Amino acid sequence: MSIEREAKLAAGPEVVLPDLRNLVPGLAVGPSSLRHLDAVYYDTPDLALARSGVTLRSRTGEPGPTWTVKFPEGGDGPVLSRREITFEGAPGKVPSAALDLVRAARRTRALGPVARVRTTRTEFTLLGEHGPVAMVCDDVVSAESDDVEAFVFREVEVELAGDGDTRSTSSPEILDLVVGRLREAGCRAEKRTVPKVVRALGERAQEDPDVVVGDIGKKAAIGELIAATFARSVLQLIRFDPGVRLGTDTEDLHLFRVAARRLDAH
Repeated sequence: MSIEREAKLAAGPEVVLPDLRNLVPGLAVGPSSLRHLDAVYYDTPDLALARSGVTLRSRTGEPGPTWTVKFPEGGDGPVLSRREITFEGAPGKVPSAALDLVRAARRTRALGPVARVRTTRTEFTLLGEHGPVAMVCDDVVSAESDDVEAFVFREVEVELAGDGDTRSTSSPEILDLVVGRLREAGCRAEKRTVPKVVRALGERAQEDPDVVVGDIGKKAAIGELIAATFARSVLQLIRFDPGVRLGTDTEDLHLFRVAARRLDAH
């Protein structure tokens, strides 16, 4: 399990990526490599996972486990933060551990393939004095789903390395500087940054999740207040359920118990 923190920028075919060497003192650019990635995303018929910000996919064309589940950890402008958990397993059958991990988002609904995303990726590493700082990926993406006809787009990702050099320049600062240089070169930050699969799935994937806390005004009726209170607790249960199942963070368990006690008290 890891926390993925990355910026996503749109780019037209005419954009040439800038030279990022010495963006800060000592920053170097490693050699580039080319990958052909083929990902199949799984969701419920009503896209419950995507609407909750959760993704479940199998992907080939790169080293490491085939299956990945990602949970939202927040975002700021073009930056997405997601908790990423990987699983071994052959494509075509979702591992039981991954099914269990997304149970709070899908509940009793069945999962099936909903979108396919093929990516031609050119990637290179930004190197600080003490090791990798970030990975830059120039992606040409072909996406298709039942709701949206196949289309092609280009996206540039900048993902912070887990062991990036933070002694001279902090990783978040590096991310901001790289994104700034890319925007100067013609890359664009979207108003709302979304994963590739959400673009592939279209508008349905951006609808509200199953549970939403309604706006509460000063003149809200008692029923509205009660509904909002219940919704907050249910959302907290859903939010921290994966951490409880993983058993890696006692804070997740604590907050899950707090939400459960609140619901029981009501």
